[in-house]
Amino acid sequence: MARRHERPTMWRALAALLAALALTLAGQTPSVSAAPQASTTAPPPVSSLVVSARYDHTLAIGWAVPAAVYTPGASVVVRLTRGATPAASPSTGYAVPVTFPKSAKARPLTSSATYTFAVWVRDGAGRYSERGTITTSTLKDVTAPRLTSFGGSGHLAADPRRITVTASWTTNDVEAVRARIVRSATRSLTGGVLVASAAGPGVFTDTVPHEGTWYYFLRLTDASGVSSPWLYRPLEALGHRVRGHVRSDPYFDTYLGVLDASGNPAGSSSSLVLDGPDSYAVDLSAGRYTVCVTYVPVPDSHFPEEVHHYCWTPAGAVEYDGQVANIPPAAKGAVDLRVAKEVTGVDLAS
Repeated sequence: MARRHERPTMWRALAALLAALALTLAGQTPSVSAAPQASTTAPPPVSSLVVSARYDHTLAIGWAVPAAVYTPGASVVVRLTRGATPAASPSTGYAVPVTFPKSAKARPLTSSATYTFAVWVRDGAGRYSERGTITTSTLKDVTAPRLTSFGGSGHLAADPRRITVTASWTTNDVEAVRARIVRSATRSLTGGVLVASAAGPGVFTDTVPHEGTWYYFLRLTDASGVSSPWLYRPLEALGHRVRGHVRSDPYFDTYLGVLDASGNPAGSSSSLVLDGPDSYAVDLSAGRYTVCVTYVPVPDSHFPEEVHHYCWTPAGAVEYDGQVANIPPAAKGAVDLRVAKEVTGVDLAS
């Protein structure tokens, strides 16, 4: 009996082998050895979603990730919404940077406010997991804003009868911060003048009654109503100015020098301040000044030894040897700013 059934079985096996061979020769893969198809299943979601940090303007969360996150092209997407309603999809709400792949931090946020995080796993094929959500709130803001920079100076305005102080300030606070600004002639608020009651970060200006050192006090208040102590900076306001012209030359560098009665550098800058073609303007306090210029040959010029020094006199520029002690007497204190707010025509174009 066994031998009687053996021949049909052999024929069936041979027929299956021939069919598989025919499919292979035709460039097809026999169904009996077909490769597994790619999965169409969405990746699993994150788990163990927790709030890892809460501050007045910052929230952070963490989670555990499935193994799918570590496959090529996979990622975690976090979206934030204000209130208790989570983002409906990975493209709504506000994107939160992810510290791949287990945490995210959102800032700056409003203090004492509720926020909801929505978290998805995205695989390399662009499929998203089920949404994970967690709702929490920021803490109350009790930290006073801090002044990070404050500086400026005062100069004679376009109208020589006015001295304008221009200053700026910045803060580290992430909320909207406003400053109450008071100008005082002393290091005390007593007797000060209110300059601004709610000035934002940036530049502010003030017109002062006379030159000298003025003290500007700032008290910062953020959107939560938290205020800093009074902070102050001394700013110098210079109420006089000297203007003139110098010679420009492609073969020489030009250095302007303004000296006070003691022979020391004076003014808002001891270097050349261009105020137009070959022009300069220097702000000063009241006094008498000597104005000089030095021409130094640029490297590789044809005049390596020809350094020239000139000082201004009412009769014109005079040359000297560059030693302060040897400045010609007619040039010393020749610019008189004790009464006049501005002296022009101090020309050193030789």
